[in-house]
Amino acid sequence: GTTLLAVVATTPGVSSLVYSLAGVGKDGTLSPVPTFLLTQNGTLVVNGSLSYKAQSFYLLQATAKNPLTQRLGIARVLVNVTSVYIPPTIAPLSPLYLPQNLPLGSVVTVVTATGQNGGPLRYGIETGVLAIDSQMGVVTLAGNLTLGNFTQVVMVSDTSQPPLSSRANLSVIVLPATPLVLQFVSPVLNLTVPNNTTAGTVVAVLQASVTGGGGSVGVQYSVVMQSLAVSFPFFLNGTSGELYASRDLLYASGDLYMLQVIAMVTNTSSTLSATAIVFIRIIAVNGNAPVFSKPVYTAYLLEKSPPGTLNISVLATDKDSGSNGQVWYRLSNATFLSIDNVTGFITNLQALHYELVKRIDVIVTATDLGTPPQSSAANVTVIVLDINTAPSIIAIDPPHPTVNQSAVAGFVVAVARAFEPDFPTISAGVVFSITGE
Repeated sequence: GTTLLAVVATTPGVSSLVYSLAGVGKDGTLSPVPTFLLTQNGTLVVNGSLSYKAQSFYLLQATAKNPLTQRLGIARVLVNVTSVYIPPTIAPLSPLYLPQNLPLGSVVTVVTATGQNGGPLRYGIETGVLAIDSQMGVVTLAGNLTLGNFTQVVMVSDTSQPPLSSRANLSVIVLPATPLVLQFVSPVLNLTVPNNTTAGTVVAVLQASVTGGGGSVGVQYSVVMQSLAVSFPFFLNGTSGELYASRDLLYASGDLYMLQVIAMVTNTSSTLSATAIVFIRIIAVNGNAPVFSKPVYTAYLLEKSPPGTLNISVLATDKDSGSNGQVWYRLSNATFLSIDNVTGFITNLQALHYELVKRIDVIVTATDLGTPPQSSAANVTVIVLDINTAPSIIAIDPPHPTVNQSAVAGFVVAVARAFEPDFPTISAGVVFSITGE
Protein backbone atom coordinates (compact mmCIF):
# COMPACT_ATOMS: atom_id res chain seq x y z
CA GLY A 1 0.00 0.00 0.00
CA THR A 2 3.00 2.36 0.16
CA THR A 3 2.93 5.05 -2.57
CA LEU A 4 6.22 5.33 -4.44
CA LEU A 5 5.60 8.00 -7.12
CA ALA A 6 3.12 9.29 -9.72
CA VAL A 7 3.55 8.31 -13.36
CA VAL A 8 1.48 10.98 -15.16
CA ALA A 9 0.81 11.08 -18.91
CA THR A 10 -1.22 13.78 -20.71
CA THR A 11 -2.93 13.91 -24.11
CA PRO A 12 -4.62 17.13 -25.36
CA GLY A 13 -8.37 16.71 -25.39
CA VAL A 14 -8.34 13.40 -23.49
CA SER A 15 -9.17 13.50 -19.83
CA SER A 16 -8.76 9.82 -18.97
CA LEU A 17 -5.99 7.43 -20.03
CA VAL A 18 -5.69 3.68 -19.38
CA TYR A 19 -2.61 2.73 -17.35
CA SER A 20 -0.89 -0.68 -17.14
CA LEU A 21 2.32 -2.00 -15.60
CA ALA A 22 4.75 -4.82 -16.41
CA GLY A 23 8.15 -6.01 -15.27
CA VAL A 24 11.12 -5.89 -17.65
CA GLY A 25 13.30 -8.99 -17.67
CA LYS A 26 17.04 -9.19 -18.35
CA ASP A 27 16.31 -10.03 -21.99
CA GLY A 28 13.81 -7.17 -22.33
CA THR A 29 10.71 -9.37 -22.19
CA LEU A 30 7.68 -8.10 -20.30
CA SER A 31 5.90 -10.07 -17.59
CA PRO A 32 3.35 -9.38 -14.84
CA VAL A 33 4.80 -7.93 -11.66
CA PRO A 34 2.39 -8.53 -8.75
CA THR A 35 4.70 -6.80 -6.24
CA PHE A 36 3.68 -3.37 -7.61
CA LEU A 37 0.44 -1.75 -8.81
CA LEU A 38 -0.12 1.19 -11.16
CA THR A 39 -3.49 2.75 -10.41
CA GLN A 40 -5.70 4.32 -13.07
CA ASN A 41 -4.69 7.78 -11.93
CA GLY A 42 -1.00 6.93 -12.57
CA THR A 43 0.10 6.27 -8.96
CA LEU A 44 2.72 3.53 -8.43
CA VAL A 45 2.19 1.69 -5.13
CA VAL A 46 3.71 -1.36 -3.41
CA ASN A 47 1.36 -4.33 -3.72
CA GLY A 48 3.42 -7.04 -1.91
CA SER A 49 6.31 -7.57 0.50
CA LEU A 50 9.84 -6.58 -0.52
CA SER A 51 13.01 -8.45 0.39
CA TYR A 52 16.43 -7.01 -0.28
CA LYS A 53 17.98 -10.49 -0.17
CA ALA A 54 15.47 -11.90 -2.63
CA GLN A 55 15.61 -9.05 -5.17
CA SER A 56 17.47 -5.78 -4.77
CA PHE A 57 15.86 -3.88 -7.70
CA TYR A 58 12.93 -3.97 -10.14
CA LEU A 59 12.80 -2.50 -13.67
CA LEU A 60 9.20 -1.61 -14.50
CA GLN A 61 7.48 -0.39 -17.67
CA ALA A 62 4.46 1.88 -17.25
CA THR A 63 2.12 2.27 -20.23
CA ALA A 64 -0.56 4.93 -20.79
CA LYS A 65 -3.04 4.27 -23.63
CA ASN A 66 -5.30 6.77 -25.39
CA PRO A 67 -8.65 4.96 -25.51
CA LEU A 68 -9.71 6.97 -28.59
CA THR A 69 -6.66 6.54 -30.82
CA GLN A 70 -5.12 3.46 -29.08
CA ARG A 71 -1.80 5.27 -29.13
CA LEU A 72 0.60 4.42 -26.30
CA GLY A 73 2.93 6.37 -24.08
CA ILE A 74 5.70 4.38 -22.33
CA ALA A 75 7.90 5.19 -19.34
CA ARG A 76 10.34 2.97 -17.46
CA VAL A 77 10.81 3.09 -13.69
CA LEU A 78 13.75 1.64 -11.74
CA VAL A 79 12.84 0.70 -8.16
CA ASN A 80 15.81 0.04 -5.86
CA VAL A 81 15.11 -2.02 -2.71
CA THR A 82 17.31 -0.88 0.18
CA SER A 83 18.37 -3.10 3.08
CA VAL A 84 16.87 -2.30 6.48
CA TYR A 85 18.30 -4.35 9.41
CA ILE A 86 16.05 -5.02 12.39
CA PRO A 87 17.52 -5.94 15.79
CA PRO A 88 16.49 -9.24 17.41
CA THR A 89 13.18 -9.37 19.24
CA ILE A 90 13.33 -10.74 22.81
CA ALA A 91 10.25 -12.56 24.08
CA PRO A 92 8.74 -10.98 27.22
CA LEU A 93 10.57 -12.00 30.40
CA SER A 94 8.37 -12.85 33.37
CA PRO A 95 9.65 -12.07 36.89
CA LEU A 96 11.44 -14.99 38.58
CA TYR A 97 10.54 -16.06 42.13
CA LEU A 98 13.47 -18.03 43.51
CA PRO A 99 13.99 -19.56 46.99
CA GLN A 100 17.07 -18.27 48.79
CA ASN A 101 18.53 -21.76 49.18
CA LEU A 102 18.23 -22.69 45.49
CA PRO A 103 21.26 -24.89 44.59
CA LEU A 104 23.99 -23.43 42.41
CA GLY A 105 23.69 -24.47 38.78
CA SER A 106 19.88 -24.65 38.86
CA VAL A 107 18.15 -23.63 35.62
CA VAL A 108 15.86 -20.68 36.38
CA THR A 109 14.58 -19.70 32.92
CA VAL A 110 15.29 -19.76 29.20
CA VAL A 111 15.52 -16.54 27.16
CA THR A 112 14.06 -16.81 23.66
CA ALA A 113 14.50 -14.33 20.82
CA THR A 114 13.93 -14.11 17.08
CA GLY A 115 16.22 -12.51 14.53
CA GLN A 116 15.12 -10.77 11.34
CA ASN A 117 18.40 -10.89 9.47
CA GLY A 118 19.23 -14.58 9.46
CA GLY A 119 22.11 -16.32 11.16
CA PRO A 120 22.49 -17.47 14.77
CA LEU A 121 21.84 -15.29 17.81
CA ARG A 122 24.19 -14.71 20.74
CA TYR A 123 22.94 -14.34 24.31
CA GLY A 124 24.55 -12.47 27.18
CA ILE A 125 23.73 -11.13 30.64
CA GLU A 126 25.34 -8.46 32.78
CA THR A 127 27.54 -9.62 35.65
CA GLY A 128 25.60 -10.92 38.63
CA VAL A 129 24.40 -14.11 40.31
CA LEU A 130 22.73 -15.31 37.10
CA ALA A 131 24.63 -16.71 34.10
CA ILE A 132 23.41 -17.44 30.58
CA ASP A 133 24.44 -19.90 27.88
CA SER A 134 25.59 -17.79 24.93
CA GLN A 135 24.09 -20.11 22.30
CA MET A 136 20.96 -21.57 23.92
CA GLY A 137 19.84 -18.72 26.18
CA VAL A 138 19.55 -20.98 29.26
CA VAL A 139 19.82 -18.93 32.47
CA THR A 140 21.29 -20.66 35.55
CA LEU A 141 22.13 -19.67 39.12
CA ALA A 142 25.84 -18.87 39.39
CA GLY A 143 26.00 -17.22 42.81
CA ASN A 144 24.36 -17.17 46.22
CA LEU A 145 20.99 -15.46 46.59
CA THR A 146 20.05 -12.91 49.26
CA LEU A 147 16.56 -11.88 50.25
CA GLY A 148 15.16 -9.02 48.20
CA ASN A 149 14.74 -8.00 44.60
CA PHE A 150 17.26 -7.39 41.84
CA THR A 151 17.40 -6.99 38.06
CA GLN A 152 19.96 -8.19 35.52
CA VAL A 153 20.00 -7.03 31.91
CA VAL A 154 19.82 -9.68 29.19
CA MET A 155 21.41 -8.93 25.80
CA VAL A 156 20.73 -10.66 22.47
CA SER A 157 22.72 -9.83 19.32
CA ASP A 158 22.73 -11.10 15.74
CA THR A 159 25.65 -11.78 13.40
CA SER A 160 24.95 -9.03 10.85
CA GLN A 161 27.60 -6.43 10.02
CA PRO A 162 27.53 -4.39 12.05
CA PRO A 163 25.73 -6.64 14.59
CA LEU A 164 22.47 -5.39 16.04
CA SER A 165 21.37 -6.17 19.58
CA SER A 166 18.41 -5.83 21.92
CA ARG A 167 18.19 -5.63 25.71
CA ALA A 168 15.60 -6.64 28.27
CA ASN A 169 15.41 -6.54 32.05
CA LEU A 170 15.11 -9.83 33.97
CA SER A 171 13.54 -9.21 37.38
CA VAL A 172 14.22 -11.62 40.25
CA ILE A 173 12.38 -11.81 43.58
CA VAL A 174 14.26 -13.89 46.19
CA LEU A 175 11.98 -15.68 48.66
CA PRO A 176 12.83 -17.12 52.08
CA ALA A 177 14.50 -20.52 52.01
CA THR A 178 12.24 -23.54 51.62
CA PRO A 179 13.03 -27.04 52.90
CA LEU A 180 15.03 -29.00 50.35
CA VAL A 181 14.51 -32.75 50.09
CA LEU A 182 16.36 -35.11 47.76
CA GLN A 183 14.15 -37.94 46.50
CA PHE A 184 14.45 -40.78 43.99
CA VAL A 185 11.73 -40.91 41.37
CA SER A 186 11.51 -44.66 42.11
CA PRO A 187 13.07 -45.64 45.46
CA VAL A 188 12.61 -49.34 44.60
CA LEU A 189 13.27 -50.64 41.09
CA ASN A 190 12.50 -54.17 39.89
CA LEU A 191 14.24 -54.73 36.56
CA THR A 192 14.19 -57.66 34.16
CA VAL A 193 17.12 -57.74 31.77
CA PRO A 194 17.29 -60.17 28.80
CA ASN A 195 20.24 -62.55 28.80
CA ASN A 196 21.32 -61.41 25.33
CA THR A 197 22.20 -57.94 26.67
CA THR A 198 25.69 -56.91 25.59
CA ALA A 199 28.34 -54.93 27.45
CA GLY A 200 27.70 -51.18 27.43
CA THR A 201 23.91 -51.42 27.18
CA VAL A 202 21.97 -49.06 29.47
CA VAL A 203 19.50 -51.18 31.44
CA ALA A 204 18.04 -48.41 33.65
CA VAL A 205 18.41 -44.73 34.58
CA LEU A 206 18.22 -43.83 38.26
CA GLN A 207 16.85 -40.33 38.82
CA ALA A 208 16.79 -38.27 41.97
CA SER A 209 15.78 -34.61 42.24
CA VAL A 210 15.61 -31.88 44.89
CA THR A 211 12.10 -30.83 45.85
CA GLY A 212 11.74 -27.23 46.89
CA GLY A 213 13.99 -26.04 44.02
CA GLY A 214 17.01 -27.26 42.14
CA GLY A 215 15.69 -30.24 40.24
CA SER A 216 18.39 -32.80 39.50
CA VAL A 217 21.30 -30.35 39.17
CA GLY A 218 24.44 -31.51 40.97
CA VAL A 219 23.12 -34.95 41.99
CA GLN A 220 25.86 -37.59 42.30
CA TYR A 221 25.15 -41.34 42.43
CA SER A 222 27.16 -44.20 43.93
CA VAL A 223 26.68 -47.87 44.82
CA VAL A 224 26.96 -48.54 48.54
CA MET A 225 26.06 -52.25 48.50
CA GLN A 226 25.65 -54.94 45.88
CA SER A 227 25.04 -58.67 45.56
CA LEU A 228 27.93 -60.92 46.50
CA ALA A 229 28.76 -62.21 43.03
CA VAL A 230 31.99 -63.42 41.51
CA SER A 231 31.56 -60.93 38.69
CA PHE A 232 28.92 -58.28 39.30
CA PRO A 233 27.84 -57.51 35.72
CA PHE A 234 26.67 -53.89 36.11
CA PHE A 235 28.25 -50.42 36.40
CA LEU A 236 26.66 -47.17 37.62
CA ASN A 237 27.54 -43.81 36.05
CA GLY A 238 27.89 -41.48 39.04
CA THR A 239 26.88 -38.35 37.14
CA SER A 240 24.00 -39.45 34.91
CA GLY A 241 22.59 -42.26 37.05
CA GLU A 242 22.71 -44.62 34.05
CA LEU A 243 23.12 -48.30 34.94
CA TYR A 244 25.14 -50.22 32.35
CA ALA A 245 25.83 -53.88 31.69
CA SER A 246 29.57 -54.19 32.25
CA ARG A 247 29.81 -57.51 30.39
CA ASP A 248 27.74 -59.67 28.06
CA LEU A 249 24.88 -61.47 29.79
CA LEU A 250 24.43 -64.24 27.21
CA TYR A 251 24.92 -67.11 29.64
CA ALA A 252 23.55 -65.61 32.85
CA SER A 253 19.91 -66.69 32.62
CA GLY A 254 18.11 -66.85 35.96
CA ASP A 255 20.60 -64.75 37.92
CA LEU A 256 19.23 -62.25 40.46
CA TYR A 257 21.25 -59.21 41.56
CA MET A 258 20.61 -56.47 44.11
CA LEU A 259 22.31 -53.14 44.62
CA GLN A 260 21.75 -50.18 46.91
CA VAL A 261 22.36 -46.74 45.41
CA ILE A 262 22.82 -43.47 47.25
CA ALA A 263 22.26 -40.06 45.67
CA MET A 264 23.87 -36.96 47.14
CA VAL A 265 23.76 -33.19 46.56
CA THR A 266 26.49 -31.01 48.08
CA ASN A 267 25.92 -27.67 46.31
CA THR A 268 23.28 -26.58 48.84
CA SER A 269 23.53 -25.13 52.32
CA SER A 270 23.50 -28.68 53.71
CA THR A 271 24.31 -32.04 52.14
CA LEU A 272 21.24 -33.93 50.91
CA SER A 273 21.04 -37.69 50.32
CA ALA A 274 18.55 -40.38 49.30
CA THR A 275 18.69 -44.15 48.88
CA ALA A 276 17.22 -46.53 46.32
CA ILE A 277 17.19 -50.33 46.07
CA VAL A 278 17.49 -52.01 42.67
CA PHE A 279 16.64 -55.65 41.98
CA ILE A 280 17.78 -57.05 38.64
CA ARG A 281 16.67 -60.44 37.31
CA ILE A 282 18.24 -61.89 34.19
CA ILE A 283 15.60 -63.50 31.99
CA ALA A 284 16.16 -65.88 29.10
CA VAL A 285 15.26 -64.73 25.63
CA ASN A 286 15.62 -66.63 22.41
CA GLY A 287 18.31 -64.44 20.94
CA ASN A 288 20.25 -66.98 18.89
CA ALA A 289 19.46 -69.46 16.13
CA PRO A 290 21.09 -72.92 16.06
CA VAL A 291 24.34 -73.10 14.08
CA PHE A 292 25.42 -76.24 12.23
CA SER A 293 29.00 -77.44 12.57
CA LYS A 294 29.29 -77.34 8.76
CA PRO A 295 27.01 -76.27 5.89
CA VAL A 296 27.16 -79.58 3.94
CA TYR A 297 27.31 -83.16 5.21
CA THR A 298 28.32 -85.94 2.75
CA ALA A 299 28.11 -89.71 3.24
CA TYR A 300 28.59 -92.81 1.03
CA LEU A 301 26.39 -95.93 1.04
CA LEU A 302 26.94 -99.23 -0.82
CA GLU A 303 23.94 -100.24 -2.85
CA LYS A 304 21.78 -103.01 -1.40
CA SER A 305 22.97 -102.14 2.13
CA PRO A 306 20.24 -103.16 4.58
CA PRO A 307 18.18 -100.53 6.46
CA GLY A 308 20.08 -98.85 9.27
CA THR A 309 23.49 -99.23 7.60
CA LEU A 310 24.02 -95.51 6.91
CA ASN A 311 25.66 -93.74 9.83
CA ILE A 312 25.87 -89.96 9.60
CA SER A 313 25.33 -87.40 12.36
CA VAL A 314 24.62 -83.69 12.01
CA LEU A 315 25.25 -81.25 14.86
CA ALA A 316 23.83 -77.77 15.51
CA THR A 317 24.54 -75.77 18.66
CA ASP A 318 22.57 -72.87 20.16
CA LYS A 319 24.16 -70.27 22.45
CA ASP A 320 20.92 -69.68 24.35
CA SER A 321 20.27 -71.44 27.63
CA GLY A 322 17.38 -73.60 28.81
CA SER A 323 14.72 -74.53 26.29
CA ASN A 324 15.90 -71.66 24.08
CA GLY A 325 19.11 -73.61 23.52
CA GLN A 326 17.57 -77.07 22.95
CA VAL A 327 17.67 -78.18 19.31
CA TRP A 328 15.19 -80.35 17.35
CA TYR A 329 16.15 -81.84 13.96
CA ARG A 330 14.00 -82.74 10.95
CA LEU A 331 14.53 -83.72 7.30
CA SER A 332 12.70 -82.39 4.25
CA ASN A 333 11.77 -84.63 1.27
CA ALA A 334 13.46 -87.60 2.92
CA THR A 335 11.85 -90.63 1.19
CA PHE A 336 14.79 -92.99 1.79
CA LEU A 337 16.28 -91.49 4.99
CA SER A 338 15.24 -90.86 8.57
CA ILE A 339 16.70 -88.70 11.35
CA ASP A 340 16.64 -88.90 15.11
CA ASN A 341 15.00 -85.60 16.09
CA VAL A 342 17.09 -85.26 19.24
CA THR A 343 20.55 -86.61 18.33
CA GLY A 344 20.65 -85.68 14.63
CA PHE A 345 21.60 -89.27 13.64
CA ILE A 346 20.64 -90.04 10.01
CA THR A 347 20.25 -93.55 8.55
CA ASN A 348 18.70 -95.31 5.53
CA LEU A 349 15.16 -96.68 5.67
CA GLN A 350 15.63 -99.34 2.95
CA ALA A 351 18.17 -100.99 0.67
CA LEU A 352 18.94 -98.84 -2.36
CA HIS A 353 19.81 -99.95 -5.90
CA TYR A 354 22.45 -97.91 -7.67
CA GLU A 355 20.63 -98.33 -10.97
CA LEU A 356 17.55 -96.64 -9.48
CA VAL A 357 18.98 -94.19 -6.95
CA LYS A 358 22.49 -92.87 -7.41
CA ARG A 359 22.36 -89.81 -5.10
CA ILE A 360 20.12 -88.40 -2.36
CA ASP A 361 20.05 -84.68 -1.51
CA VAL A 362 18.01 -83.53 1.47
CA ILE A 363 17.88 -80.51 3.77
CA VAL A 364 18.15 -80.91 7.51
CA THR A 365 16.66 -78.16 9.68
CA ALA A 366 17.61 -77.47 13.28
CA THR A 367 14.99 -75.58 15.30
CA ASP A 368 15.30 -74.48 18.93
CA LEU A 369 12.48 -74.73 21.46
CA GLY A 370 12.36 -71.01 22.25
CA THR A 371 9.47 -68.60 21.81
CA PRO A 372 9.40 -67.64 19.05
CA PRO A 373 11.54 -70.52 17.73
CA GLN A 374 14.56 -69.89 15.55
CA SER A 375 16.03 -72.28 13.02
CA SER A 376 18.81 -72.84 10.49
CA ALA A 377 19.45 -75.42 7.77
CA ALA A 378 22.25 -77.51 6.27
CA ASN A 379 22.52 -79.77 3.20
CA VAL A 380 22.95 -83.56 3.43
CA THR A 381 24.16 -85.58 0.42
CA VAL A 382 24.24 -89.40 0.31
CA ILE A 383 26.06 -90.97 -2.65
CA VAL A 384 25.10 -94.57 -3.48
CA LEU A 385 28.07 -96.73 -4.60
CA ASP A 386 27.65 -99.37 -7.31
CA ILE A 387 28.40 -103.11 -6.71
CA ASN A 388 28.90 -105.25 -9.86
CA THR A 389 26.78 -108.40 -9.29
CA ALA A 390 27.17 -111.53 -11.53
CA PRO A 391 24.19 -112.34 -13.76
CA SER A 392 22.33 -115.63 -13.48
CA ILE A 393 20.58 -117.74 -16.18
CA ILE A 394 16.96 -118.07 -15.27
CA ALA A 395 15.53 -119.93 -18.32
CA ILE A 396 16.40 -121.88 -21.51
CA ASP A 397 13.51 -122.36 -23.86
CA PRO A 398 13.09 -125.17 -24.64
CA PRO A 399 15.02 -126.66 -21.72
CA HIS A 400 16.10 -129.72 -23.73
CA PRO A 401 16.39 -128.66 -27.34
CA THR A 402 16.74 -131.12 -30.24
CA VAL A 403 18.22 -130.37 -33.64
CA ASN A 404 17.37 -132.12 -36.91
CA GLN A 405 20.38 -133.30 -38.80
CA SER A 406 19.26 -131.32 -41.77
CA ALA A 407 19.15 -127.98 -39.87
CA VAL A 408 21.08 -125.23 -41.60
CA ALA A 409 23.36 -122.66 -40.05
CA GLY A 410 21.44 -119.92 -38.24
CA PHE A 411 18.64 -122.19 -37.15
CA VAL A 412 17.40 -121.15 -33.67
CA VAL A 413 17.85 -124.08 -31.38
CA ALA A 414 16.86 -122.46 -28.07
CA VAL A 415 16.60 -119.05 -26.34
CA ALA A 416 18.46 -118.36 -23.10
CA ARG A 417 17.31 -115.69 -20.62
CA ALA A 418 19.41 -114.24 -17.78
CA PHE A 419 18.97 -111.71 -14.91
CA GLU A 420 21.58 -109.03 -14.33
CA PRO A 421 20.98 -107.52 -10.82
CA ASP A 422 22.70 -104.32 -11.88
CA PHE A 423 19.96 -103.73 -14.53
CA PRO A 424 16.25 -103.52 -13.88
CA THR A 425 15.09 -105.55 -16.99
CA ILE A 426 15.61 -109.21 -17.90
CA SER A 427 18.76 -109.90 -19.99
CA ALA A 428 19.63 -106.17 -20.09
CA GLY A 429 23.35 -105.56 -19.94
CA VAL A 430 24.15 -109.32 -20.38
CA VAL A 431 26.50 -110.78 -23.02
CA PHE A 432 25.87 -114.50 -23.75
CA SER A 433 28.45 -117.11 -24.87
CA ILE A 434 28.43 -120.91 -25.22
CA THR A 435 31.17 -123.40 -24.60
CA GLY A 436 31.52 -127.17 -25.11
CA GLU A 437 30.87 -129.52 -28.01
